Order: sequence, then structure tokens, then C-alpha cells
Amino acid sequence: FPTRFIQLLEFMATLPLSLVLAALAWPRACDGGDPTSLLQAAPSAAAGAAAPPLAALQADLALQGGVAAALLSELRQMRAELEQSRREAERARMELNQTRRDVEALRAQVQQRNECSYFEKQGDTLVLNEMNLRVVSASRTSGLGNLIVGRRHDWSASTNGVAVGFANTLAGSDNFVAGYLNTAQDNAKQSSILGGQQNKVTDAIGVVLGGTQSTAGF
Repeated sequence: FPTRFIQLLEFMATLPLSLVLAALAWPRACDGGDPTSLLQAAPSAAAGAAAPPLAALQADLALQGGVAAALLSELRQMRAELEQSRREAERARMELNQTRRDVEALRAQVQQRNECSYFEKQGDTLVLNEMNLRVVSASRTSGLGNLIVGRRHDWSASTNGVAVGFANTLAGSDNFVAGYLNTAQDNAKQSSILGGQQNKVTDAIGVVLGGTQSTAGF
């Protein structure tokens, strides 16, 4: 008997207080019978007492499920808004890049106009206002740095030279040739033909003043 009674007390200690009071109030369990009858009746009573917490748990789970569904819906809405904001930001970035390109194009046009402001077109004449005109090839590359006036000149072998007149051949470097069918040859440097026709300079520092078929050079 003591052992069973102790087992009963230990089992009752694990039960909620309301369940213990309900068990003690049962007439059969308290009517001089075997105290172990409480052990037999307790499981069914415990099952009955456990039912309300289970229902409450199910209700709580249902409530939490509703809250979770609402949060998921809000999350989807936030994701859609975020995607919309991303698209708008990308569109704004593209528009900004286009605006920058437009500004650079306008800046280039303004700079070009400023650079061309010294030139003025007057009928068939191009006027250079308040400026000097310099034609030079610092690299002394053949065919560059020449000032050509007139028709049918050949300056392909010349650098930093001047050809004036008609059908003159300009070669070498730093030569001046005027007239008609005159030639500064490849070895000519700092030489001049001032006029005439079919004249030649063949070397450095040669000068032909005019005439026909004259040659100057060392």
C-alpha cells in the first residue's frame, strides 16, 4: 500500500492543480476504496483536461497561419514595389546618360563655333580676322606643311614649302617656287624660284629670279 500511494502522489505531482482537485473530488476515489483507483481514473481525466489546451493550440496555429499569410502577401507587394523602383532607377540612369551625351555634344559644338569665330565667309572669300596664319610640319613629313596657291602643282615630296603659279613641282624642304613649270628638286633647301618658266633649283640656298630654263644650286 505505501508504495502504491507514493506512486499516486508522484503521478499527481505531474498533473495540473485543477486536474488533481477534480480527481480528489471523485466520490469513488474518496469512498474508502483503493487509492490506486485514482491511478486508473487519472489518465481519462488527464485526456479530458488536455483537450482544451489542444484546441487552443490549434486556434493559435490557425491565427498564426493567417498572420503568416498576411505577411507573405505584404512581402510580395514589397517585392513588386522594389522591382518597380529598380526599373524606374534604371530608366532614370539611362536618361541621365543620354543627357550627359547631349551636353557633351552641345559643348563640342560651342567649342567648335568659338574656334571658327576667327573665320568669316564673305561671298566666295574666307577671311581670317585678327589672326595669323601659320602652315608648318614640325615632323618635316613629306607632303605636309606646304602652302599651295594655284592649280596642278605637285608638292608630294615637299615639306614646309610654298608653291604659287601653275604646274610647279615642289620638293625638298623650306623652298619657294613661283611661276610656270618650275621645279625645286629633292636636294633643294631654303631655295627660291621667283618666276619664269622651266627653271630649277637643285641644291641648298639657290635662287632663280626668272627667265627660262635657268638652274641654280651649288
